[in-house]
Amino acid sequence: MVMMEMRIPSRFFVFTFRSARGLLGTIMTDAIKSNSNYWNCSGRAKGAILARGSVKFVQTSCRISVPGRSLENKENSPSNFLKDGKMVPNADPPSFKDVNLLHRFFDQSTKLVVLTGAGISTECGIPDYRSPNGAYSTGFKPITHQEFLRSSRARRRYWARSYAGWRRFTSAQPGAAHIALASLERSSRIRYMITQNVDRLHHRAGSCPLELHGTVYTVGCVDCGFSFPRDLFQDQVKALNPKVVHHFGIRD
Repeated sequence: MVMMEMRIPSRFFVFTFRSARGLLGTIMTDAIKSNSNYWNCSGRAKGAILARGSVKFVQTSCRISVPGRSLENKENSPSNFLKDGKMVPNADPPSFKDVNLLHRFFDQSTKLVVLTGAGISTECGIPDYRSPNGAYSTGFKPITHQEFLRSSRARRRYWARSYAGWRRFTSAQPGAAHIALASLERSSRIRYMITQNVDRLHHRAGSCPLELHGTVYTVGCVDCGFSFPRDLFQDQVKALNPKVVHHFGIRD
């Protein structure tokens, strides 16, 4: 019998901010756009904070200079992925007072520990459970550890559902918050990262958090402990169930 973890390659761009305040300011905007191009720009200025990003970048008032490039690319329209998925709960933007309080908290703290949960990944297209548009609102019922061990039928259902949604799940990219936290961690502004999430988006942004609930990028046998990458398990499921894969039109 097997249970889950995971792993996926990613590519990044790099840009710099002059201060933690400037970096934190980027995650307070909604101006996140998709870009098909990957680019690199690393600064050498003393005290600069490196920020690694993925295909998504944040437009902000912070000055970022890239020779031959501009963040104002009108040809790139905002991604519809999140709108279609309706995964991000409606919420008012943070007030200037709240933003300033957060800035002050970071500036005055020297031993920060950050704990993140599902809400940090909803902007990346991964639903949470309890928000109005979360997984529970669709009637989704997660399998329990006891049920997984007890019932072979439950295990087949679990892996069939996991196989079908795997590629969509792993296509998610780190969001602005993942990127900002990773940059603050590398600049020693954050002492330790802890996450309840299993999506490894923190890792892909450059962090190395403690994973309270494990991860879904590796599968392991609950009897002998043998483990291997989830991508390889995906290939095995496909090879063992060609008729089912073809019938439902599942693509890997």
